[in-house]
Amino acid sequence: MNGIRLALSLLLVVLPAAALPAVQKTRIPRAWAIVMAISLGAGFVLLEASLIHAALPLVFGLMGLHDLADACRRLGGHLFGGSPLFSALAGVTSLLIIQSAARGVIRSVRMNSALRRGAVGGVEAAVAGHKAVLMPLSRPWAVALPGGLPQVLLSTSLVGTLEHRELDAVVRHEMAHLRHHHVRFLLLGTAVSSGLRFLPWSGRAMTSLRLALEEWADEASAPTFEDRANVRSALRKLASMAPSALVGYRLSALEERDHVQRTGHEWGWPTAASATIPLVLGLTFTLVTHLVQVIEMAGAG
Repeated sequence: MNGIRLALSLLLVVLPAAALPAVQKTRIPRAWAIVMAISLGAGFVLLEASLIHAALPLVFGLMGLHDLADACRRLGGHLFGGSPLFSALAGVTSLLIIQSAARGVIRSVRMNSALRRGAVGGVEAAVAGHKAVLMPLSRPWAVALPGGLPQVLLSTSLVGTLEHRELDAVVRHEMAHLRHHHVRFLLLGTAVSSGLRFLPWSGRAMTSLRLALEEWADEASAPTFEDRANVRSALRKLASMAPSALVGYRLSALEERDHVQRTGHEWGWPTAASATIPLVLGLTFTLVTHLVQVIEMAGAG
């Protein structure tokens, strides 16, 4: 039983990584972002629950609660025979995952705090008709800073590089991140990718979630061909100065969206909804099976 939960948890974490091609083709990035956040969160929680369950027989045994230890083994915490060595390894792994996830979230929160402190020394200005804070940085850079006083921060080098229409597109894009509270998705993704960084696909899963959020912001801020052309123009300039895989994915997604709008072919809601099938079926199966085991044990007692 615990083996099934472990396998399912890994499936749920890998799902966003496998969905990256679909995210590039969708016109409903909001749906994909929500689906992937649910999948990552459920996979992380399920993995932790499985590891803790596997560690409990050893913990209860050391406490002298041998009946509880035996019950945990019968209810699924019996991988590799429920050996003390495996239980100890599962417990240590669980603690390390939680510690790494917490560190990742704390690091992100501290980074936002540092940016907010740095913004105090910036210059407030109306950039392309929107309020922003200019930071004296040589690297072309833009970020949406959430909090009690949401802000859009821009580097002076970015302002000096982009044209008026491109700056307008960038600022509206960052404001869309703030308006839709994308930081919550990013913190969840950061916790999962930091905690499960030993998994080879966790980085790709985070990239997929980030891309869905970027496309969501583009959808909210650049609904027309002309708007998307401005975003593409700005991204190409940024890519030439600071290449990144995410920028390349965004450019590809914007071009795909234009193609979809012309042809009418898109990855619709059924496609996004089908991504939740492993989650729904898997969780239902594990919960029902576990409940049946509890009833059987109660009847035997």
